[in-house]
Amino acid sequence: MKKIGLYLLIMLFPVSVSANNYEQIGDKRQSIEINNFFSDVKKENITSYEEGDFIVVSVDDFGGRFYEEYYIKKTGKLLILDKLKTISLYKEDFDVKSLECRKNIHKPIKDYDRQAVLKMHGEKCRTFYAVENTLDDLEEYVKNYSDFDIDKSRMDWYLGRYPMNQKNITTYNNIAFYLSNHNNYKPAIYLLHKIIKAFPDRTVAYLNLADAYWDSKDKRNAKIFYKKYLSQINNKGENVSIPSRVSKRIAQ
Repeated sequence: MKKIGLYLLIMLFPVSVSANNYEQIGDKRQSIEINNFFSDVKKENITSYEEGDFIVVSVDDFGGRFYEEYYIKKTGKLLILDKLKTISLYKEDFDVKSLECRKNIHKPIKDYDRQAVLKMHGEKCRTFYAVENTLDDLEEYVKNYSDFDIDKSRMDWYLGRYPMNQKNITTYNNIAFYLSNHNNYKPAIYLLHKIIKAFPDRTVAYLNLADAYWDSKDKRNAKIFYKKYLSQINNKGENVSIPSRVSKRIAQ
């Protein structure tokens, strides 16, 4: 991917970039249009590159924490702003979380200014995690930080990267246990359901799930899984000490 600076963008936009030269395919009017659109941006905060049929103009006004990427295409005599991507990067996050949003524009760039495009509605967003922490790292972090923001998207990222198996199932169970202990019931319940689905014979997971439901004030589901926990023990003939809270809570 060939990077070009703003001064080239001003002189040559739009351009076709090759290994050894720059072939100008735009005209003065188009250069004025693009410069007007980015008139509120400092030139040192703009870079651009080619991606297929597009010139992608990247704006970084916030020191690497929020990026804008404008995809612009020449159609006849028009410069079409096809789409805008914004990327919010949370560098302090344990996994360096980033939120990528996309708006489809498909409008001539001359009809808009940058601020108007930023305020447009209709964006679709998804979350990414940049740092590849291990499950052991996650377990330790969840154990020690009660205010850790771990939602479904983050949990799915770990499950996708580290599919549940016999070697890591205890780590996943511990993560769910610590989440529940820190009153993060929603992700704990979500993870425990995944554990039971992958390992339906894992008796302790039913107890942990029932406890998480109970502590989150969902007594109906708690009783369902306390009963399933007892059923697991009876069916397997396990000789275990059943916590007294189980029968007491079922009876309530």
